[in-house]
Amino acid sequence: MAEEYIAYPVRIKVVSQKGYCAMGHKVGDEWVYTFEPFHPKTPDICPSVLHDLMPYFWTLWFGGTFAWPTPERDTCHEACPDPDNPVIFELKRLRDEASHMRWPQQRRLKMK
Repeated sequence: MAEEYIAYPVRIKVVSQKGYCAMGHKVGDEWVYTFEPFHPKTPDICPSVLHDLMPYFWTLWFGGTFAWPTPERDTCHEACPDPDNPVIFELKRLRDEASHMRWPQQRRLKMK
């Protein structure tokens, strides 16, 4: 039987941008991620940034907390990996829009 989890949508928003962003991100750009099993949408967000944000995204999505103090427990700020043209992203857990999701049952491999 599949296990059930609570998933929280996460909003990713550009809150600061200096210099030139190769992907054209600017202050105010935002994306909201919700759970859509097996049909992920590819957003128009920089792949390098998305890669760097994933640990924080998963923590917020599954209701976790961070080991360091944050102004709000449902929010964190992270920078893109380009040190010469930093773009700062805010990740915010949207608690009011939580939904139940079923995680697919994992198949176990039988050893011979």
